[in-house]
Amino acid sequence: MTIDKQFLEEIERKLGAHSPTLAAEYATAAAELLPVLAEADFRTWAEEGVELAGHSLRSWEAAIDYFRVSGAVLRAVPSAGFRKWAHAARDLAEYSSVVAGSYLRASPESVKFLDEHQITEWASLGQRLYKGHWKSISLATVYFSASPGLLASLTLGEMARLVALIENVAERSYELASACLDAAPNMFRSLSKADRAPFLTLATAVGEASWADVRICFERAPNLLAPIDPSARSRFLAMSADVARRSGRHAYALFAEGAMALEHVPKGSHHDLLAMAEELAAASPVAAMEFLKSSPEVLKRIRIS
Repeated sequence: MTIDKQFLEEIERKLGAHSPTLAAEYATAAAELLPVLAEADFRTWAEEGVELAGHSLRSWEAAIDYFRVSGAVLRAVPSAGFRKWAHAARDLAEYSSVVAGSYLRASPESVKFLDEHQITEWASLGQRLYKGHWKSISLATVYFSASPGLLASLTLGEMARLVALIENVAERSYELASACLDAAPNMFRSLSKADRAPFLTLATAVGEASWADVRICFERAPNLLAPIDPSARSRFLAMSADVARRSGRHAYALFAEGAMALEHVPKGSHHDLLAMAEELAAASPVAAMEFLKSSPEVLKRIRIS
């Protein structure tokens, strides 16, 4: 493709006014993209970078990341999706160039899981975590850094539920919220697809009952769930969430004790035990979990018929 040399030089001049490093990153990216983009697409790409660089006081810093990653993004999304992606970067840069940079750096691996209509929604979930101070900036950057791993396991709807949970924890402790979000990709990867949404329901209920227990729930739940019959895990999580909503600050402890009890009974009995526990839970959530806790000893003496 041939393109007006004056246009190329003008773009480089505008970017160089912000930073020599920015102009150099543009030149490197332009050399890669000139041979492969149509003229209209190249002009759009370059002009979006200029717009981002001048959008706010320090948005030129995010524009450096834009030029570093935009080639990979262009290869992954159609032109309309690319424009939405670039506009989302500008929107984030208006609040924080640090958050915008984190979004851009996470994009090449994240957009693989998104269509052009979902890119803006993904970006807006990170923006929700920004509250105007440095702790919230740090939390939003953790969100974007974790996004490739999260999007490999969760739908955007489930991501929205996770962000709502993290927001709730952050109202009490940003450090705890950040630790939960940082651990989330590996934790959700270790859960089966069918168990991820029920786990979010449980974690949300635990967070509402005792926010400080959300971290330990993230850290220990996969190992606690592993010995349970796979076909019964979602059922156990649903019952545990219901119990958590009605049992106050002991919510996590009751979940953990119930899971540990099921580890010590035959998997073939899990559905039967859960059916009986569900009946008890309607009247007393604590009694339901106490029943599960007693089941290893009870089953040594009687059989379920």
